[in-house]
Amino acid sequence: MRLDPKDPITLLIPLIGIALILLAVWLAGGTRRTRLDRALVLRRLAEDLPGFAAAEIVIVWDRLFGTFVDETASDPCRYGIVRNIGSFNPLRIALHEWVAILRDLRAARSGRERVVYLLGAPGRSLDGSRLTTDQLRAAWLAQAKRLAWRP
Repeated sequence: MRLDPKDPITLLIPLIGIALILLAVWLAGGTRRTRLDRALVLRRLAEDLPGFAAAEIVIVWDRLFGTFVDETASDPCRYGIVRNIGSFNPLRIALHEWVAILRDLRAARSGRERVVYLLGAPGRSLDGSRLTTDQLRAAWLAQAKRLAWRP
């Protein structure tokens, strides 16, 4: 089947392609949004979709539910992790969180505790030895109020 240049449908095909590209750019938000979603900013730590590292999923989540928190001058982006690993070994850096999860699962006393470790909030521990994202964010807000920052 050949496309006829005089057919109106033929003219719509490139317009639909352009519209889809513009929609994809709008959803993705560009490099700035990806940079903000990769940053360790305690103010926005609990705002993003927990458990997903794919910035594209987080950006679509932010668009759908309005959870995007922009960068401010008083709270610039900082990259890294909440707690330092203490090693320069690339294998340990790549796998340290998986090892911690397996250690938690091995120490769990019941199936319920295992489910809490696997599906609970990031940082959740039944013995209270670690801080959740909500607790980290609350501590950041308390410090911001003491220093008279406006989050």
